[in-house]
Amino acid sequence: MIVAIANNFALEPEKGLAEGKRIPFSIWVCPNPICKCQQLTLFLDPRPATPDAGIDAAPRSEFSFDFRKGCVSKAPKQSAAANKRVDDFLEGSSKADFDELLEIFKAKKQSIIYEGPLSEVPEDWHENFDASVLIGFHELFPLADHLQFEYDGVQYWVEDSYCIREGCDCRKMSLSFARTPKNANNSKIIKLVSECAARFDLADSSFHSEKPKDSAKIQTLMAEFFAQCPGAKSRLEKRYARVRQLVAERPSTKSNRVNSTMEYPKVAVAASRIGRNDPCPCGSGKKYKKCCGA
Repeated sequence: MIVAIANNFALEPEKGLAEGKRIPFSIWVCPNPICKCQQLTLFLDPRPATPDAGIDAAPRSEFSFDFRKGCVSKAPKQSAAANKRVDDFLEGSSKADFDELLEIFKAKKQSIIYEGPLSEVPEDWHENFDASVLIGFHELFPLADHLQFEYDGVQYWVEDSYCIREGCDCRKMSLSFARTPKNANNSKIIKLVSECAARFDLADSSFHSEKPKDSAKIQTLMAEFFAQCPGAKSRLEKRYARVRQLVAERPSTKSNRVNSTMEYPKVAVAASRIGRNDPCPCGSGKKYKKCCGA
């Protein structure tokens, strides 16, 4: 069983050679908020000898657990005694203990994503993205929590996308709705397939469908999303602010600043082929061939 002690933790093994012995430990999580690694490093505190109780001294030990790969890595050049203590920790840990470690990792990672310093973000992070289109929050922060709700017996995830151009001060974003994948509870990073999307304005909470034919569905899903997630707008505000902070503090080495000739980028969502005489999906009211398809 894992328990919290002060600002750290301890394992109280219920099996193995270490049964009945508390093993205090601290943790380390990668401080880069845009990193997608899922590795948690544990430092087992040294244990002083207690001769009267027949307990020998134990050295400080270190190992890492990768939740995605499900493997353990001991610190290189660690003493045999230190490795033995790691073995005792692992032997005394149950599946519930590792589930608890995963929750500890997730909580720490969310703190880093939303509140940690951005100095760990590589200066060339922009090179992975096209600043002319909206970028999903999970594309920027792969391990961020998901916005989700249920409608008509279906679980939906909401992917929020933002502009990452320097100097942009618009308050608009895209909200794409996708069915929650069956493997959503595992540790793999999942790429969502959007069913429909809405352009949402944080300034006045107005929105419209990215595709006119989806307007009725968007009206329903947006209403359900905000009804079931009362704090949804505050979370979107927080995520928007984090994206803008990232752009401001880690500017691109290449110029992607807004200029007067650039139009607000259109969002790419999964869709069927648009006919030349169909209404333009940008919402202009014109035929596609006389608007974006010209």
